[in-house]
Amino acid sequence: PKSPMDYDDYEHDPISDEQGTPAQNMFFHSLHTMINNEASTGCVEWLPDNKGFIINQKKFFSNTVLPEYFGRAKYTSFTRRLKRWGFKRISNGPHAGAYYHDRFHRGMDFDMYDPA
Repeated sequence: PKSPMDYDDYEHDPISDEQGTPAQNMFFHSLHTMINNEASTGCVEWLPDNKGFIINQKKFFSNTVLPEYFGRAKYTSFTRRLKRWGFKRISNGPHAGAYYHDRFHRGMDFDMYDPA
């Protein structure tokens, strides 16, 4: 049986092995910055393995954090963007509701995406 932290519950997408588009990389960078900066509030935080994140306080996140990093985006449009950029939602286990992506993790190096 798979553990709740096993992220191989979905079909492997070979496209996800490639470097993402500039728009995707910009979204990843903004998201990564947001999670790191807001982890101290407890509203959004990295999972223990640093391969995903969870939003713990949806209302505070929607009203305070989200506008600071993603403008006027609403929570539903934010979750649609996560899905569009290939994030998967954990549906059960101790981290149900968390999101992960095979190319997104805490401490990732954004210099590798710099076209210069």
